[in-house]
Amino acid sequence: METTSVVPITEFVSLERHASIVYTRNIFMKLRKQIQRQGLYYKIDVVHSYETVKYFLGKYDRLDLTWTVELTRNSGLMECSCTKLESKGLPCSHIFRCMVMENMQSIPNPCILKRWTCLVGDRRNTGGKISETVSKMDRYGMLSGFVELCVIMPLKVQSKQGT
Repeated sequence: METTSVVPITEFVSLERHASIVYTRNIFMKLRKQIQRQGLYYKIDVVHSYETVKYFLGKYDRLDLTWTVELTRNSGLMECSCTKLESKGLPCSHIFRCMVMENMQSIPNPCILKRWTCLVGDRRNTGGKISETVSKMDRYGMLSGFVELCVIMPLKVQSKQGT
């Protein structure tokens, strides 16, 4: 896999640099856009509990759109109501916004799916094991792609038969 040395273009140098080291070049370029877009969101509310922090975010100039991001402090697991992390395996701009508000300097391990990293073929970093959370998220991402196909294909077949 190809990695790259990058010149940071955002104000969040630590997050951007960490992403450039962990992810392949193509995936890093996608994530860089999410890091840039995080500035569009503002905190509506935050709810702290013993183990979690729940952020409620709004989008600049769109009062009708809101998202919820939940951070589990001890594990670093982050979940967003947009489900991009679960479906695509990549942190969304909402999650990056919360990373900034939490002053995180790197992307938490539970938010990094091995399939997008430079170490995809190298099991040395995990001792040959992939975490259960990452494995479940990986399977969920694959299955959601199949579900999408199951919805789209009948519509395409139906439209071809109708013409």
